[in-house]
Amino acid sequence: MRQLEEKISSQNKLILMILILGNFVSLISETVMNVALPSIISEFSVSTSTAQ
Repeated sequence: MRQLEEKISSQNKLILMILILGNFVSLISETVMNVALPSIISEFSVSTSTAQ
C-alpha cells in the first residue's frame, strides 16, 4: 500500500510540474507577442487584427 501511495505521489508531482511549466511557457509567449506585435505591424504594414 505504501509503494502505491509513493507512486501516486510521484505521478502527481510530475503532473503538477508539467502544468506549471505549461503555464510559464504560455505566459512567456504572451509577453513576447505583446512586445513584438508593434514591430510586426510596422514592418509588414498590416492592421492590428491581421497581425494578431
